[in-house]
Amino acid sequence: MKCPKNMNNGPCGGVRKNDCCEILPDMRCIWINIWQEMKTDKVSASQVLKYQAPADHRLEDPSS
Repeated sequence: MKCPKNMNNGPCGGVRKNDCCEILPDMRCIWINIWQEMKTDKVSASQVLKYQAPADHRLEDPSS
């Protein structure tokens, strides 16, 4: 499952009160699911960053 806004590092802030996506109202925000699973698995945010580093947006659409 993928975020419709291509948010790779966390929710966009457009999550509805019912935890659904603002773009696809019938789809639950994937980031809500991820954070809830982390809590049940007792995984800290710092551990996630080992596997998913923040995106470097300076590298998007390079000319070369």
